[in-house]
Amino acid sequence: MSKEQNDRYKRLAQVAQIAMRLEAETAIPARMLVAQWAIESQWGAKPTGNANYFGIKRAKRHQKFTTVETREVINGEDVVCKCEFADYGSLEESCRDYAWLITHGAPYRAA
Repeated sequence: MSKEQNDRYKRLAQVAQIAMRLEAETAIPARMLVAQWAIESQWGAKPTGNANYFGIKRAKRHQKFTTVETREVINGEDVVCKCEFADYGSLEESCRDYAWLITHGAPYRAA
């Protein structure tokens, strides 16, 4: 096994433990959290800003943030722009905010 694969498995194990705890607390399926983490951060290798593993944009609840140049689809067009993304102190803090967003965020409440 390469060092890169070994590092990926370590990151996966860490997020899986957090996801299982959050599933017990919030009923959000651990698989869903892990899948979103993997997609948004390239298996934990490339968080946005500081420990933002879910690509969560800055909201009023976020004290810390980073401005990042990113691609967004706006009115059907692919646009490069600078956006503010939340910063977190740890992987667990990032996961907890993702769980909050999915359970309390306006776009997801109905689901």
